[in-house]
Amino acid sequence: MTNDEAAFYSKHYRTEYFLLDREMILGDGDNQVCRFCGLNPTRVQFEKKAHAIPESIGNKHVLTYYECDMCNDFFGKTLENDLGRYSAPLRTLSLIRGKKGIPAHNKKGINVRAKDHMVHIKVDPDSSLVEYDKEAGEITLTLTRLSYIPMAVYKAYVKMALTMMDESDFKDFPMTLDWIKETDHLLKRPQVKLYAYTKFVEGLHVFPVPEVHLLYRQSDAPTYLPYAWLVLCTGNQVIQIMIPYSDKDEGFKNHLEQGNTWRFIPHPELLREGASDRLDWSGTEKIYNEPLQLTLVSGPGQITEEEGYDFSELLLELGLEEDFKKFMASRES
Repeated sequence: MTNDEAAFYSKHYRTEYFLLDREMILGDGDNQVCRFCGLNPTRVQFEKKAHAIPESIGNKHVLTYYECDMCNDFFGKTLENDLGRYSAPLRTLSLIRGKKGIPAHNKKGINVRAKDHMVHIKVDPDSSLVEYDKEAGEITLTLTRLSYIPMAVYKAYVKMALTMMDESDFKDFPMTLDWIKETDHLLKRPQVKLYAYTKFVEGLHVFPVPEVHLLYRQSDAPTYLPYAWLVLCTGNQVIQIMIPYSDKDEGFKNHLEQGNTWRFIPHPELLREGASDRLDWSGTEKIYNEPLQLTLVSGPGQITEEEGYDFSELLLELGLEEDFKKFMASRES
């Protein structure tokens, strides 16, 4: 990557950064209006806890005053359900505790579950889904995702971005808001593919709490660039998506309609060590039995097939006391 590419986002985008490590409620509790349906307490209830980022991917602290119970139920049963099914294997391996605990994975002769701050892995002796390299301290798993709709997963991430936005930025996304509420999943602009750029960062719970980056194109930047991006870091995963259909994306839309292309430049968070992928989440059909292969790094001699391997003890052995404290605190919250 060149120096110009490394400085791309600082030059062309304004960034809003959030570390979800403490209790916070976004919005005005004395003047509640639902951001997603526009109704106030005379029409709908605001009794449930509305998480700004789903609890299932590690957010324990940040809630909002501006999501009514009706919309909370709707998104929970639709977009966030697909997100939960898609992300379950990664949440198991990253020890991310959701509302119902840390999900287990038990399919096709491989059982992965969390217990006592450890990931326990048991496999059928004849299974080809697990490869061990004890000398290198590596274990490669081939897991199977639960069924999910790709566009619904993309919309779930967009919904997180819309939730975290300041009201002054949110007003630029009326078409985006309508789109995430549509139950018939359709591309508003067929030439704009819904790509997700992801990276699994090897290590011991790299992001103990979610980190959110919202990026908005600067007023003096070329208008053919996408207007807004979300970068979300949670557990061991970094994901970057474009937030589509903004009112300020007219230049980007015209650029593509004229037959032009644009080159994606990864956010610095995607430049961490580890395998990265570009996933096309434009699809509207349910995906079944999708394989997910991951290589986990422990340490030479740390892997034991029956007992599992203990992330927390390894942190101490490596001398990462502060990371260990954060790790244990995140498990107990």
